[in-house]
Formats: sequence, C-alpha cells, structure tokens
Amino acid sequence: MGTYQGATGASVCLNCGAGKFQGALGKASCSSCVAGQYSEAVASACKSCAAGNFQSASEATVCTSCTGGKFSATSGASSCQPCNSGSYSGDKASVCVSCAAGTYQSLNGQSSCSNCAEGKFQAKSGSSNCQDCASGSFSGAKGKTACSTCVAGQYASTPGATACTACGAGSYAAGAGATGCVKCQVGVTSAGAGQASCTRTVCGAGFYDNGSTCVACVPGKYSHYASTSCTDCPAGTAQHKSAESSCPTCASGFYQPQAGQAKCLAKSMAFTAMEAMAQSSTAELAVGAVAALAVVGTVLAGVVVALRKATAPAASVEEMQPLMEKV
Repeated sequence: MGTYQGATGASVCLNCGAGKFQGALGKASCSSCVAGQYSEAVASACKSCAAGNFQSASEATVCTSCTGGKFSATSGASSCQPCNSGSYSGDKASVCVSCAAGTYQSLNGQSSCSNCAEGKFQAKSGSSNCQDCASGSFSGAKGKTACSTCVAGQYASTPGATACTACGAGSYAAGAGATGCVKCQVGVTSAGAGQASCTRTVCGAGFYDNGSTCVACVPGKYSHYASTSCTDCPAGTAQHKSAESSCPTCASGFYQPQAGQAKCLAKSMAFTAMEAMAQSSTAELAVGAVAALAVVGTVLAGVVVALRKATAPAASVEEMQPLMEKV
C-alpha cells in the first residue's frame, strides 16, 4: 500500500507522492488527498488537519495553522472561522476565548481584547463594549470591572467621570455618590473644599443670629458684624434694601422724621420755605438782640440824666419830650 504501477509488464511499483495515497494493493494510480487533509509520500491514507489547523487545497502535504483571531474547532477543516466580537484567539486556536471582565472587543476576528478606558467599566466577560460609570461614580484607571463611588464632599455630575470633583468652599455633599453639591445656608459655611457638611459661623453685617441661623435684616433696619438683632434706621435716614449694614442719610429735598423707615419722604414747597426761614431767622434774631440791647442802654442813660435834673428845678415838658420819644 502507498504504491502503484500504471504500466503493464513493470518489475517494480512506484511510491505515491506526498499529498496522495493508495490504500490497496495492485492499484494503477494513487488518489489525491482532499481539502482538510494532507499526506506524506508512500501514504496508504490521508490525515485530517488537526483542530486549530486547516487546508483549503487538495493534494496538500501539510496543514496550515489558523492565525490569531480565527479558529477551527474540529479536525479536517478546510478553513478557519473568525472569532465573534467579545472574544479573541491566538494562533492555532481550536476555540475562541471570551474577553475578561474589564475588557472588550467590538470587532470580529481579533487576536486580543482591549481594556475599558478610564471612566468606563465592564462587569461581565465576553463583552463587545464597556459602559460609562454612572453619575456620582468614577473610574480612574483602565480595565475596571466596576466604578468607584464618589465619597462625601465630592461629586460627579455626568456619566463617564474619570475622577470626582471636590465641592467648593461654601457648599457640601453629605453622602457618597453625589451628583452635585448643596450650597450652605446663610450663616453657615464649609471649612474649605471637599466638605460633607457646613459649619455655623458668626453672622455678617446685614444679618442677625436668631439662635439657629443668620437672618437678613429687613428694609428700614441694619446690623453690624456678629449682631443678635437688627437696629432701626435713625430719623433722617432710610434703607430700602434688606441685609444692609448701614442707613444712608436722606438726600437734599427729602426727609424722614421717623426711625425704622425704608424710604425718605419728599419735602413740600411750604415745608422747604418754613425750614429755610427757621434756619435764617436764628442768625437774624441774634443780630437784632444785640441792636436792641444797644438801644436799651442808650435809653437808660438818658433816664439817669433826667432823674438828676429832676432834683433841680422842675424840668419843662420840652426837656423831657426827647427822652420819652427814645423810650
């Protein structure tokens, strides 16, 4: 077997060449190995290509290994099949291997899988893609099988975060997995960035401490730093805003006779005139008083002279008349 002779009267038989075979005696020819098989010389039978190998041609002397990304699961294969997405293979593979958790392969016929990028994860094996980390979580490295939750004081507002962001000063995130920060209420603040709670502080100017928080002063009132109550704006001033630390004086043409008011009142023309008279009469009265005292002094001096003359012979009416006129 493995030989043949096609001529009559021959003294010897011939060997079948590689890629052919003859399984019986006394044959005039050799048969060809079909695709998926091969043979060496003087073969009595062809051999099937082993799993992980293939041969697409007939009369083959060897089989070819499947390249990376392909496989042949059974012997005698005439071709190799590509691995599906989510799996891979090396050379001479009889099966494909599923991508491990944390990796993926989106294409067919690949020789390796890729790690999930930062901000993504894959918990299952054999996946063709990775998933974004949910808001409130992150993945800071490649090939992750799960995302990490943002700790208290930090947040991730959008999916696919590679890191969490610390809450800024004046805000906080009380629990883990926050998607945003909460602004501290008036009168409390956070001690720097990345805080899980706010801390009560001394109330600033324009606010007062009511025992639990800081409350803004209403219009018509004001307060200084660390106040426990608001103070009425004094008369002649007004404050129309809330949370203020002072009250401005009424502008020219306006007045406010009462305390604790939010706005000044416009002066009427009569009021303005009376006020002007009152302001100007003060100076005028002072000058008039000085002049009056001077007159009185002159009159008294004349009276003294008249009395002295009265001890002399009686004065005539004509002598007393000028003095009476001055009085």
